[in-house]
Amino acid sequence: MLRILRKKGIAKKILWVLAIMITISFVFWGVASYLTREQGPTSFAGKIFGRSVSFREFQNSLQHVQNQAILRYGENFAKIRNYLNLHSEAWDRLILTHEGKKRRIRVSNDEVIKTVKRFPFFQRNGKFDKQLYAQVVQYAFQCSPSDFEEGIRESLIFEKIYKQETLSIDVTDEDVRKEYEAENAKAQAAYILFPVMQYVKEVIIPDEAVSAYYHNNQNLFYLPPGINIEFIALEYPQDPTEESKDAIDQAASQIAQDFTKGQPDLKQIGQKYNLTIKESGFFSAEEPKFDLGWPLEIFQKALELRKDELAGPIATTKGFYLLKLKERRDARLLSLEEAKDKAQELLTLQEAKKIARQRSQEALSKIKSALQATPKEKFETIAKKLDLKPEKTSEFTRSQYLQGVGPSGPFQQAAFTLTMENPLSEVVEMSNDFAIIYLENFIPADQEKFAKDKDFLKERLLAQRKDQAFNAFLAKLRQKANLVDNIKKLQEAQQTQ
Repeated sequence: MLRILRKKGIAKKILWVLAIMITISFVFWGVASYLTREQGPTSFAGKIFGRSVSFREFQNSLQHVQNQAILRYGENFAKIRNYLNLHSEAWDRLILTHEGKKRRIRVSNDEVIKTVKRFPFFQRNGKFDKQLYAQVVQYAFQCSPSDFEEGIRESLIFEKIYKQETLSIDVTDEDVRKEYEAENAKAQAAYILFPVMQYVKEVIIPDEAVSAYYHNNQNLFYLPPGINIEFIALEYPQDPTEESKDAIDQAASQIAQDFTKGQPDLKQIGQKYNLTIKESGFFSAEEPKFDLGWPLEIFQKALELRKDELAGPIATTKGFYLLKLKERRDARLLSLEEAKDKAQELLTLQEAKKIARQRSQEALSKIKSALQATPKEKFETIAKKLDLKPEKTSEFTRSQYLQGVGPSGPFQQAAFTLTMENPLSEVVEMSNDFAIIYLENFIPADQEKFAKDKDFLKERLLAQRKDQAFNAFLAKLRQKANLVDNIKKLQEAQQTQ
């Protein structure tokens, strides 16, 4: 499909054109919001703002969304298409089109023509080429010039909405300086961890407490819905040769030919090609089984299968897969006996956390007393005298991963509130630990570099603030639209058949 783009040497131009033109209107893409009502599938695609949207109207929106994705990703579009939520983006486009009409925003034919002519991939020798334009639109975007131009018109309307909504957004030099310092200042700290798991062995939970916890927290003990998949994996070896890959490709090709003669049975394929049929065991979108080693697209396809449907061979970077939905499992409440181990584990962790919090508070009180008595003594020395185990970080920024601490926003946030005059923190609660932090050193951001890069940083921060403001506006607009998505309902209904 994108052969012309490649042949004309314009794929690279597509990638940077987006930063200049239309795709400013689509900074909000990638966030799906389905606000559906309890309504069965009907003869229309859905509703927005109380108005029915026909399947043809939705399909046109989906076509324009796909065109934008091709503009954005060029030849990589085919590779990442399965990772894009074009369905949701098509609804967003219809919602914004409604808003544009409400605001009576107009885009003239002259504006559309000028926009089209500015795209480098429609130019030959620096000038717009009508024949090249027709070819690229036909083969790369798979639509007529009039349809493509209508998509451009809508995108320019969205750009005007974006400008209207972000016109009042501004940033000061002080805003830029604070942002720069927040990103570039560094700290170095000593710390003491109190891991919750360290205190699990001290916890004893009687049976009656487990029973009471189960009955008082039954929302924690539901077995989620799931699917069990039968599958055949034709995976490449870990270090494949051209010969071994060719053998797998050839086998997949032969199986694909079987599908052209009618849908075969997975068992028949296994017997015919001497391939092992395996079962995934139950999993769901909320609880995928990553130990299966499947590529992400295989999980996605599995979740879309209808009962007894056979899909494949599905090509991935790891090889080929054939999938069949064997059974579905409805959600249900586990019995006390089934939930006993989980209830005991959760209750044990809850009690261990209380102990960790208490021990860290006791240690902090002792450290404060020692520092008051001997203010010149080092934090690490005091900690060791109290039989604690102090550690030390390397220099780190607010967003940096810390070896030994892990990804912990509360740790960094607490560390950067400390000063060299008041270096000791209160007890900091993290996901699985408590910590006491002592600021050893603070390295301010490089002000000379800031002065040099200030204009660029200001432009970047302004763009971020505008995007945030527009995303907030769009979220409210989605709520007002009160979307009824019959297409999604139809897909879900088919999957349960």
